[in-house]
Parts: sequence; structure tokens; C-alpha cells
Amino acid sequence: LSARVAAPDADLDAFFHEEFVRALMARTVARLEADCRQRNRPAVYQVFAAYDLASDARPRYAEVATALGIPVTQVTNHLHAARRRFRELALDELRELCTTDDEFRDEALALFGVRVP
Repeated sequence: LSARVAAPDADLDAFFHEEFVRALMARTVARLEADCRQRNRPAVYQVFAAYDLASDARPRYAEVATALGIPVTQVTNHLHAARRRFRELALDELRELCTTDDEFRDEALALFGVRVP
């Protein structure tokens, strides 16, 4: 017989919340990529992916600019646009997943630090 040790509820809640956030972010990244492609702004997503989704240490803006063949100022502008749109899309996704307005407001504040009406 092997003994099974049940994880405390707090650990299980934390696990499910982490998975919820991970899935929310993955869906939002996919939506951002599609949105940028649809609006004929692939460079916005490419900059976002190269900088914010980098698996290793974040590259310098100049490195991203060189890799994509764009000016550093465009990297800055594209990152700003992508992050703003990402938050909009993430909040849309979150609203769809939450069952009440209170839950949505609480999650939006916890995840993104924004107060929504």
C-alpha cells in the first residue's frame, strides 16, 4: 500500500489559480498575434514577442531593433502599443471567464493592477 498525502486546500487553490493565469496569458498572446496580423501590424507582435516573451534574459531594445531591421524608437513605440492592446485583450478574456462582475473586478485588480468599472 502506498500512502497518499492530500495537499492542503491552499496549495490546490494556488495551483489552479496559476494554471488559470497561465491559460489566460497564453490565450491572450495568441489573440494579440492574430490581432496584429489582422490589422497588418506584424512588427508590433514581433517586437512584443522578441522582448516580452524572450525565454532568456530580455534583450536590449537596440538588439531587437537590429534583429528586426527597425529603429530603436519603433521598438519603444511598438512595445507600448502591444502592451496596451495585450491588456485590453486580456481584460476581454478575463471578463468572459469570470462569472460575476465582482469576480472580474477582483481578478483585474489582482492580475493587472487596474480598477475596472
